[in-house]
Amino acid sequence: MPKRLLPAAASLALLLCLSASAARAQTARAGRVPELSYTLEPVFGNDALRFRVELSFKGDAGGTTRLVLPDRWGGQQNLYRAVSNLRVSPPDARLSDTAEPHVKTVAHGPNATLRVRYELAQDFAGDPQNETRYRPALHKDYFHWIGHGVWVRPGWDEQTAVSVSLRWEGLPKSWALASSFGVNERRQRFRATVEEFVHAVYVGGDFRLMSLRVGGKAVNAAVRGAWQFSDEAFADMVRRVVAVERAFWRDHDVPFYLVTLIPLEAPPNVTNTGGTGLTNSFALFSSRNAELGDFKWLLAHEYFHNWNSPKLGRLKEPESQLYWFSEGFTDFYAYLLALRGGLITLDEYIGRYNALMREYYLLPVRAETNERVVKDFWNDDDVRKLPYRRGLLLATNWNALIRAASGGRHSLDDVMLAMFDAARGGRPELTAEVIGEHVRRLAGRDVTADIKRHVEAGELIAPAADAFGPHVELEVVEVAPFELGLDLETLRRDKIIAGVKEDSAAHRAGLRDGQVVVRRLPIHLGDATKPVEITIKEGAGERTIKFYPASANTVGVPRYKLRPGSGDAGRAETLRLLGVAAQEGKR
Repeated sequence: MPKRLLPAAASLALLLCLSASAARAQTARAGRVPELSYTLEPVFGNDALRFRVELSFKGDAGGTTRLVLPDRWGGQQNLYRAVSNLRVSPPDARLSDTAEPHVKTVAHGPNATLRVRYELAQDFAGDPQNETRYRPALHKDYFHWIGHGVWVRPGWDEQTAVSVSLRWEGLPKSWALASSFGVNERRQRFRATVEEFVHAVYVGGDFRLMSLRVGGKAVNAAVRGAWQFSDEAFADMVRRVVAVERAFWRDHDVPFYLVTLIPLEAPPNVTNTGGTGLTNSFALFSSRNAELGDFKWLLAHEYFHNWNSPKLGRLKEPESQLYWFSEGFTDFYAYLLALRGGLITLDEYIGRYNALMREYYLLPVRAETNERVVKDFWNDDDVRKLPYRRGLLLATNWNALIRAASGGRHSLDDVMLAMFDAARGGRPELTAEVIGEHVRRLAGRDVTADIKRHVEAGELIAPAADAFGPHVELEVVEVAPFELGLDLETLRRDKIIAGVKEDSAAHRAGLRDGQVVVRRLPIHLGDATKPVEITIKEGAGERTIKFYPASANTVGVPRYKLRPGSGDAGRAETLRLLGVAAQEGKR
């Protein structure tokens, strides 16, 4: 393929960028790292909060520095809308727009110290909801930020090591303060890469802070809002998850960790929980009606992301092509380590597996290719579930394969730990071939064919019958998929019944096109076991119609169950096979 020539101006800009990168690399080799100094001051008014932010750093030697504003992350777009009144100094520095609204350029004297001032304000109404949880929230009583939505910064390479200074000026004395880099430090300096600094959580206000110790290292929880469980119970769950996962990886080198929890606004009778793993932290979000048990899986999953994949390697771009590994294998270990850590029972473990397999087999997109996953992961809820479920079952099957090939001496645990050891001192690129090679060494066969069939081509994955040993069997049950039987968008938008299928449960219950909806209870999309209840106008009165949104056609769904008569001895043997200590076998 012929090389594409750059215009002269672009070539010059690239040369300046490379020169600046080389200068920063030389500085780092000399034991110095570039500095980013932020001063933040809250401004209260009319029940709102905004921050004045000032950034100071040394501009590039060539006299032109790229300035990067928040843009997109976690499915959010145009995050720069939270930033306003962007200004630079000294007076001879000139700020210019580019073709990209989140990228600016600053012309200045060589190596000049630049000061960038801007204001940060919330760009959505009310408290965070599920759709806005990753945008910066600023309220009179608190703030909650993911760094991707907040920090204006020079356009340095994300792996550049920097010294960061944060000065929080004028915060109310009663406010708690916490971030991925410490708690209650209003003058703070730390070293991190640009990526680590941005990929972090920052909170302040009416948060309740709890300090824990795990293996002698600090673990903190920051919680705000009223919940159906105590702060102490939540903190204990955090402690147990952290302890069992650090023990699995044999990695106790993290001196500090933070977990944040904030409430989401949600409709009545709807439970939303979510979260994301970040630098030395994970941020949790939930509707207030959540129970403590709702966080078991989420906590275990998000904490495992501290290793998979950051400490195992860099996912090959586009990262979503490998979400079957980074998300699906993380799910596999979230449930397994929750069992090993005593957070769930064997029955809960098997039940959770069955629920996830059922969801996978009933997904209307279950046969989609990995290309579709890459394209629509952030656009389609059903597509988003695919890599999680596929990866979970691949991990399950490969674990059984390794155990059989090694006579029980090895398991998928050894693959993960080998990948961790191989990545020490660097971040190798992770590809399907690299992952497959690690598995092949212990499984005795090439598993890349599994990846091509089940991940890339979308062929349905059948779970291994012997995944949990001789005392757990696999059976297939017929299940009716979810089928609403009417047009959901018209129902939501116009409060009119439309698109009713004649052979559906909705039609049999009495719904017809054109009926006017008075009210309805929340619909549990994808769950045919939860009834749909809609009240319509009928003459001068009303009529409530209730039905189960199940298709008349069924799907064969696999599920595991303990063999009848296994008893305590069979349970104990199953737990030992799953890596649970013998003394815990009666759980």
